[in-house]
Amino acid sequence: MIYLVSKKELENITGMGGEMNKKLIILFITAGFLFYACSEDSVGPEIDSVQEVIESIDINSLSTYVKTLSGLQSFNYNGTETYIETRNWALEGNAIAADYIASTLAGFGLEVVDQPFDSLGRNVLGIHRGTLFPDQYYIICAHYDDCGVLHCIPDSSQLAPGADDNASGTAAVLEAARILSNYPSRYSLIFALWDEEERGLYGSLHYAENARNNNMSIMGVINLDMIGWNSDADHKAHIIVWDTENIPELGWKTTEINDDYDIGLNLEFIYRDRGSDFISFWINEYPAISIIEDYGDFNTGYHSINDTFDNMDQTYFLKMSKLAIGMFADYAFNEQN
Repeated sequence: MIYLVSKKELENITGMGGEMNKKLIILFITAGFLFYACSEDSVGPEIDSVQEVIESIDINSLSTYVKTLSGLQSFNYNGTETYIETRNWALEGNAIAADYIASTLAGFGLEVVDQPFDSLGRNVLGIHRGTLFPDQYYIICAHYDDCGVLHCIPDSSQLAPGADDNASGTAAVLEAARILSNYPSRYSLIFALWDEEERGLYGSLHYAENARNNNMSIMGVINLDMIGWNSDADHKAHIIVWDTENIPELGWKTTEINDDYDIGLNLEFIYRDRGSDFISFWINEYPAISIIEDYGDFNTGYHSINDTFDNMDQTYFLKMSKLAIGMFADYAFNEQN
């Protein structure tokens, strides 16, 4: 006689708990035998791993990315200690920033894709292939280019550090890649950093249009743009959705993660038809949301030399990163309808 039992029942019988590493376990019992098969590689972790991911998010790691991208801290670039002086789309520093991002993603063992467009533009993506649904994708993204003063007109004498806009969002995407690259995922995950957002969403639009033309199955997009400014200390964040009357599932997921894992943000849904890379996915009929700091407490250093790391609220920045990365992990680990 063959008995099929659940993992939980087997744990109760054997006391093995979570220590099972074998692909196949056969236990003989008196009146026949018990059969249990599991394949740890074929599915993602259980939902408890979302908490583990959130606890792994490190403010020191996040801060290092922001400091490096905003020119406050050097990194080894082709054997030389180098500072990223600017990420303005038309200046050399932006290409160096793209190389830094690509090298960082490669260091996590991800498949790295450079996607050039127009004369200078360059999207950089890290891909973590899904184990069950490799052709279905979730994307967490941010633009890595920044803006100088005078409405982003290239001017080497007036270089904006771009710490909040948008080294903060870029850092959260890199932190997501650092952590989630260590876990199997049911779905393929894309950690995307867009170029030339400040010119007019050029990078994300190029990607989204190509995705639609190739019938790519994108299940959801989480866009991060300016997640480190909180001057009034109210920890309020805006979630941009395409319908505030009928909040989409991607929107509700933010409240679920915020409540279930005690992130501690005050979330408000809003609609905007401009402003960041989520628009590129909306117009190509892909579900997307954008997570951004409170528009009512807008960064006074926006697009200026005052957008610095020191003016960011590190506690708020960590909370915003936890919300986005925890949400992305939940989609990675758990089967979606």
